[in-house]
Amino acid sequence: MPSARAGTVAAFCLAGAALVAPSRGGTAVVLNEVLYDPSGADAGREFVELFNPGPGAVCLAGYRLETANGADSPPVWSARWTGAAADTIGPGGRFLVADSGWTGPPVAAATAPLALQNGPDALRLARPDATDDRLGYGLLAAPDFCEGTPHPGARSGQSLARRPDGRDTGDNAADWVARDAPTPGGANFAARAATVESLTAEPPMAAAAGWPVTVALRLRNDGLEPLPAGPVHLVALAEEPGEAARPESTATWLEAIGPGEARVLGFVWTPAAEGRRRLRLAGPSDSCGAALDLPAGAYQVGPAGPYLSEVMAAPPAGGCEWVEVGNAGAASSPLEALQWRDEDGVWRPLPPRALAPGELVVLASDVARLLAWWRGAGCEGDVECGATSLAPRALEPPGAWPSLNNSPPAGRDFADRILLADSSGTVIDCVTLGADGLDVPQGRSLERAWVRPRGLPARNWGPSSAAAGATPGCPNALSLQAPPAAGPALRPNPFVPATGAVLHVQFSLDGSERAWEARIFDLWGRHVRDLGGDALGPGPRDAAWDGRDDGGETVASGGYVVVVRRFAADGSLLGSARRLAVVAAEGGGP
Repeated sequence: MPSARAGTVAAFCLAGAALVAPSRGGTAVVLNEVLYDPSGADAGREFVELFNPGPGAVCLAGYRLETANGADSPPVWSARWTGAAADTIGPGGRFLVADSGWTGPPVAAATAPLALQNGPDALRLARPDATDDRLGYGLLAAPDFCEGTPHPGARSGQSLARRPDGRDTGDNAADWVARDAPTPGGANFAARAATVESLTAEPPMAAAAGWPVTVALRLRNDGLEPLPAGPVHLVALAEEPGEAARPESTATWLEAIGPGEARVLGFVWTPAAEGRRRLRLAGPSDSCGAALDLPAGAYQVGPAGPYLSEVMAAPPAGGCEWVEVGNAGAASSPLEALQWRDEDGVWRPLPPRALAPGELVVLASDVARLLAWWRGAGCEGDVECGATSLAPRALEPPGAWPSLNNSPPAGRDFADRILLADSSGTVIDCVTLGADGLDVPQGRSLERAWVRPRGLPARNWGPSSAAAGATPGCPNALSLQAPPAAGPALRPNPFVPATGAVLHVQFSLDGSERAWEARIFDLWGRHVRDLGGDALGPGPRDAAWDGRDDGGETVASGGYVVVVRRFAADGSLLGSARRLAVVAAEGGGP
């Protein structure tokens, strides 16, 4: 399932000062926050913050910041900064030592070439009275690099920070936490603060309004005091301020969350209108009267322009896996502004290309194999697809292609899921394979019937009813607006095979009809071409004839009889219909 990381911390009760716990020494200056692996280049961005928990000012003359490689044993400490007589830290104050080249904010009290390692490593503040404060992180070679148990370390961009400021119990793993948003020169944690760590939704986007969405939101308490219990609301707001959509809200109960703890909250929300929705978490109020109000992510309801149109997950012999993307918007959409993945994979970029309104492109694992299969199926040059060749619309996305699952793996009730997202990571379309009756047929694609579903969204997809088993780069066989109930209907008729035209034989099977077959005969009753059939049950069908006989030769101009037969589930014949097709010469006459 998709995850929208909010990454925002909201401090919602700032009436008092940050809480401070006394150090083991009572008044000794300690290490308080360290950023050793900034996002991007380290130079000029690392820092070490000192904290004075005592009631009086402290002169830092003779204090030393020292580092040691945690892979050595015993530690070999190297000085990085030494305090001067003018360096003073006031009661409850902070002193920021930043790497050479630091530009802030804030302004550093001192700069020095820190060159901190990403781990395993150790840092200590050596005091003039021969005591010190140590922080070790990573898999250290010896216990004398740290106090108690070393901290496992932080990810790139995270700082290590005491929680609360100045807390020193003599155990690095207990006193220090990894912090997503470093706070050089400021309090590490407010009394009341919270973060929405992640939001997942099922389905990942809503194909239409009016269908329920299950939302799971992980809320973390970043503050120093518990988050109070009470009702919380998931509020959905229109993306555009001028959009005529009222805020929607659904509620659940929040149990109190202790400092540093996290809890998953569940909501069921039924969107009332289409469009992008900004989600927020609201309530309850704390003792200061301030209410929790956090961004939670974004969610798409209904089509957003680009959409998934067709998926080949179990290709026929000689074929390959592919995914078709269309554009239902009124403006051209840059394909490179989108990303895609399957359920078990990572987000993958798309190649640069403008996707025009109404256009279809095919993302293929192997374009050469796709084109060879398409030509072998006799479909290349079908002018009904709007082009003489599939090649300009077939693209290979950058990176490795994910292998799409055709059956559910252990522990999951669906085979796979294809997700399409915009550049912000918001899912704008998805299709779930192997669930809700949408099994993956061998050699046939799964097609979308309508951009906006008519009825249950899960029923908006089905196996392709095209004779070739798929329609890459072409209108989907399932998307016929009004297929004839009796039929068949022939279009275009007459048609000119010499120009690449293809005759489409269109009809629908009703609820009692399970299978069909179509054949072409000449006017003397001789068999000309077998157009195939299927046993996929009720629904629209579109069988194509390219004007060739079973031997691959183009037939002579003139009249031909199209015969469509329909069968019940037990194989018994339910009906047969005949229509006259006219093959015209290139000049237009028979």
